[in-house]
Amino acid sequence: MRKSLSSLILALAFTSSAGLAQAPGYAGSTRPLDIRNTDLGAHDSFSTPDMHDQLLKQRERELSDRLQAQHKGLGPARPARKSELAAGAAVNDNTGAAMATIQQVDPDGVVVSMGAAKVKVPAEAFGHNKSGLLLDMTRAQFQQMVSKANGS
Repeated sequence: MRKSLSSLILALAFTSSAGLAQAPGYAGSTRPLDIRNTDLGAHDSFSTPDMHDQLLKQRERELSDRLQAQHKGLGPARPARKSELAAGAAVNDNTGAAMATIQQVDPDGVVVSMGAAKVKVPAEAFGHNKSGLLLDMTRAQFQQMVSKANGS
């Protein structure tokens, strides 16, 4: 009995030390460390889709709030009346900044000038709010349109 008990203890000690030697991450191990089942990236916002989506949505809300605050003082836009479309009237961009002047009003559209360059815009494209006549585009977009129309 004594011999079988001591051999059992030796057998258990040998198997547990052999198991430790082959376990990943221990010195002398022949198997590579397998990190697929670890939580190394569990707290990384780019590997956690929920956190990444929340950050994107928060940024969109902040940008939307900033744009609404900019336009709040301009009031709601409505279609411009024909009587408001007159030569010499200033035309604003969608942020309320002046960008052009009406040169003349024709039956088929309104000639708008930006410096020496001119472009004909349909009368239906104009709106009106607290800042006056407007086109629903930025100054840069309007400059591109004028440049294309004038071939420059």
